[in-house]
Amino acid sequence: MIFSQDYKNHYKENLRIGFPVIMGQVGHMMTSLVDNAMVGNINSTLLAASSLANTVFIMIYIFGIGLSIGLTPAVGRAYGNEKHGQIASYLKNGKIIYLWTGLLLTIAMWVASYFFDKLDQPPEVVELAIPYFLTLSISMVPFMYYMSLKQFAEGVTLTMPAMWAGLAGNIINIILNYLLIYGEFGFPRWELFGAGVATTIARSLMAVFLFLILSRDKRVQKYLRAAKRLKIRRESIVNLLKIGVPIGFQFVLEVSAFVAGTIMMGWLGVYPLAAHQIAISLSALAFLAATGIATAATIRVSNFLGNEKYHKMRDAGNSAYVMGMALMIFTALCFIFLGRQISMIFTNDEMVIAISTQLLMIAGFFQIVDGAQAVGLGVLRGLEDVKIPTIIVVIAYWGLSIPLSYIFAFTMGMGAVGVWYGYLAGLSFSGLFLYLRFLHYSKKLTGKVV
Repeated sequence: MIFSQDYKNHYKENLRIGFPVIMGQVGHMMTSLVDNAMVGNINSTLLAASSLANTVFIMIYIFGIGLSIGLTPAVGRAYGNEKHGQIASYLKNGKIIYLWTGLLLTIAMWVASYFFDKLDQPPEVVELAIPYFLTLSISMVPFMYYMSLKQFAEGVTLTMPAMWAGLAGNIINIILNYLLIYGEFGFPRWELFGAGVATTIARSLMAVFLFLILSRDKRVQKYLRAAKRLKIRRESIVNLLKIGVPIGFQFVLEVSAFVAGTIMMGWLGVYPLAAHQIAISLSALAFLAATGIATAATIRVSNFLGNEKYHKMRDAGNSAYVMGMALMIFTALCFIFLGRQISMIFTNDEMVIAISTQLLMIAGFFQIVDGAQAVGLGVLRGLEDVKIPTIIVVIAYWGLSIPLSYIFAFTMGMGAVGVWYGYLAGLSFSGLFLYLRFLHYSKKLTGKVV
């Protein structure tokens, strides 16, 4: 069945929709990586300050990303059902929700900055981190406007515009970083603060670029015009929040769980922490492929749900699982058999290489179940099923992963590998039960078809 012509068509569509999303995700990841790399060339104190600020920033802004993702399945379902007025309503009301969210998250970041000195970090690191962090916080409003356009466009199956806008934003970020971090061509040498200014300008321009690209697309123009005429609709706002808020919490739970794991690695010492950073960075990079397929699944499942083609909806979900698993198995094999060689690219410290190689062995299996979880969440978002998946994620991360990581690493004395075994156990639970949830939901819907 998975090699049938119908499934081949699903694979092509998943790839067409998912590839630009993957490239866009790489762009998001590159923003903080470029900041870290360019300030790290000056001194390690600036690098530490950048890492501290970005860690706290991500913990807050990730909720905004999750909240905005709720727009995609809502728009996707209306698009599949050809309810164009409803699509325009979601666009208008989504913008309002996410702009206010951006403002509230900015305020939350300013409040959080007062607690930096309570994080037991070196004073010189905190002093440098706060101005950079506050500058990044200003980017939240334009970034959330960008996300409202991006998630709307994805709902109507347009994923290329956000990719191009993100690419342009990253190029601008690199250029401005060079000018403002190092003070080249007569610009002020602002170092880490300059990186924050560059990122904020780049994110603002990304929103402008995406609006300009979409406003020139004939498929989108009618929705933009209609959205201007429409009034605020309570029903649209409530529906977007019902879908988006649980997704936002899913994202926060996941990110906070990995931060907790990093803290545990720090308790084990410098070498395990360094090895963990290598393994988790590689795993996150490989994971982007699964998120692209998951987004394609959200879009296509919601479209088929809207036009009540339930068997195609089920096949779209299953094809996403097949593609996600195939990609993750490929990366798993690379981690398992080439772990040492990959680790040597990042460090020449033999102790770090040895630990990292062990972690990448576990990461290989971790990739497979993490990919299953990502696709499962994407498929279920397409069905607008977010409450039960959130409960599954809570149990997986905070009921299993974190407690087991601590027990394996410290109580049982397994050390660094114990932390990763804990994650593997939790994600295995999540991946399995999300798939069972999809099977249950799809059987219930396909049973309606005569």
